[in-house]
Amino acid sequence: MATQNRYRNHSDHPKPDKSLRAMQHIRYKGYEVAPAAQRLPNGLFAANLTIEKASASNGSHEGGHAYSFDALDYFFDEEHALAYAFRWGRLWIDSHQ
Repeated sequence: MATQNRYRNHSDHPKPDKSLRAMQHIRYKGYEVAPAAQRLPNGLFAANLTIEKASASNGSHEGGHAYSFDALDYFFDEEHALAYAFRWGRLWIDSHQ
């Protein structure tokens, strides 16, 4: 009797919204959130992220504090890496306000 695989593989996951791939910087609660996906030699994508506090005077990020997070996790698809980095950034901002 064959056992059914109950675990999902990367092709089973729904694809994130394609518009997320095109976004370079996202404004969220006074922060600039810049997710990035870095393709690695093994074919996976590392989810990277930069978060910068925008200055109150003109809304730009000059003079703000910047935080950089590399390889938050690894994904088979670039879209998943970007979506994860953006979601992780929103959670980080929510927990640091």
